Amino acid sequence: MIKLIRQELSPEQVANYLERHKNLSLHHETIYQLIYADKARGGDLYKHLRIASKACRKRYGHHDRRGRIQGRIGIEEQPEIGETRHRIGDWEGDTIIGKGRAGALVTLVERKTLYTVIMRLSGKHVGPLAQAVIKVMKPLAARIDTITLDNGLEFAEHARIAKELNTAIYFAYSYASWERGTNENTNGLIRQYFSKETDFNLFRV
Repeated sequence: MIKLIRQELSPEQVANYLERHKNLSLHHETIYQLIYADKARGGDLYKHLRIASKACRKRYGHHDRRGRIQGRIGIEEQPEIGETRHRIGDWEGDTIIGKGRAGALVTLVERKTLYTVIMRLSGKHVGPLAQAVIKVMKPLAARIDTITLDNGLEFAEHARIAKELNTAIYFAYSYASWERGTNENTNGLIRQYFSKETDFNLFRV
């Protein structure tokens, strides 16, 4: 386990690896506790965490300065099975912004398998984002039951995406990234290789 952590795998990824390859069931929160116990003893495992663990504080009703997405359906309406990881088909999504906000990546991660789809955009524009998501995800539509998104206004055309993919789209609460924890961890891994100074427009699709 320690070797995996030092390879910059998140506690969630470590737990998944141990279950799949070692037949060992260990909750990721237990791994976090082990890491911080190591820190208390003077260890350095915590330095290998991509995203600092924060207390999950509910901030329901918190004002979101980014504006409100019309017609959004909150995560509280999502069927419970969508959070259990007992089936394939529940996805989480967000964007990663590049240098000067001129380019971006859209990332979608399937919760159970961790299958990840990455799309490059020339910016966070609503129309091109929706079009890109629909084009890339359409062949996978049979494996898309729900998508949980961040509240960024770039997802304003969520209804169009939901219709084209024949799926239900839900939105996490503002400032509650843990509600899309799988996607957050994946984006943290991507950021290890593409810093905030990366110009995504220099990459070919």
